[in-house]
Amino acid sequence: MSLEQFTYSYIFKISQSVYYTMNQLYMICTSTKSFIFLFLSQKSLYKTATFVTNKTKSK
Repeated sequence: MSLEQFTYSYIFKISQSVYYTMNQLYMICTSTKSFIFLFLSQKSLYKTATFVTNKTKSK
């Protein structure tokens, strides 16, 4: 195996692991976000709805 091939495979391995880690973090973030959003929306569904409608009206 040449040095170039070795370097490319090494970079590929690193990028794969980084991508996997980022993917895991993203999944955790999105699930946490949706959980928090659900929790908050149950507490203040009316407030959220009015806030969203006001934002869309003002555009």
